[in-house]
Amino acid sequence: MRNFALSNDGRTLLKEILITYCAVENMLTSLPIYINYKLSNTVKTMLKYNLISRKNPVTKEFAFHASLVPVTPVRLAELAQEVSDNCTLTVHDVKAVISALEERIYKALRNGQSVRLGDLGSFHPTISSSGAATEEEFSAENIRGIRVRFVCSSKLRYEMGLNHPSMVVARQQQK
Repeated sequence: MRNFALSNDGRTLLKEILITYCAVENMLTSLPIYINYKLSNTVKTMLKYNLISRKNPVTKEFAFHASLVPVTPVRLAELAQEVSDNCTLTVHDVKAVISALEERIYKALRNGQSVRLGDLGSFHPTISSSGAATEEEFSAENIRGIRVRFVCSSKLRYEMGLNHPSMVVARQQQK
């Protein structure tokens, strides 16, 4: 991969050319265009998808829908290394902080509290139960389970949105 120094006007022009080319190429061939380029400090990222046929439960008709291609998850060691590379903490310090954070989140959720993680979003416990005809008939036996729900923040929703400047979505190449 070669790096070229471009002015702001050059970066904008290159970005528009690549976006237009990707849109036209995808329309013409239905094949993915894989781009990972850097304009100023914005790295283009890509989500890849496949098409799968799903049956509509109401109409019983089949239609093709996009499904994200599974990718290798980022492991704790990688994440800790990346954080360590961008601050003064060592990898071990970062791992210790993440471990302590996990324990505190578990404790708060077990106490029924929600946990807000800045611009990522929040976790909160939910409960499901079977109904009872009266309050007197309801008991702990009616409780079926406890789950944890994550609600992303508006910033995370924007970061993962189609209108984010660095987001590219492309169909995975058929083999």
